[in-house]
Amino acid sequence: MLATAAHEAPEDDGAATALLDADLAILGATRATYAGYAAAVRREYAQYDEGAWAAGRAAVLANLLARPLLYRSETARARWETAARRNLAAELTRWREHAGDRR
Repeated sequence: MLATAAHEAPEDDGAATALLDADLAILGATRATYAGYAAAVRREYAQYDEGAWAAGRAAVLANLLARPLLYRSETARARWETAARRNLAAELTRWREHAGDRR
């Protein structure tokens, strides 16, 4: 469980690889399922005003997208990587547009 805090574990740790990939599986869900997840995350952080939320969420999304690979196993990458990057990029675009950032 500690591996999920930083999303790091030894490369040869199969159990940690499975756990970390499962933790990020939602990112590669259908657009509708991902949208529900993103809305739930926003509700979880409702104490933050829209501006602070948009900036913070955009930073998290950009950080994820900057990773060379989101998933550790080839199986997870084949199953979710493309959809996850599409979902993350679409959400990042929405938050940047909300903040007036047209990148």
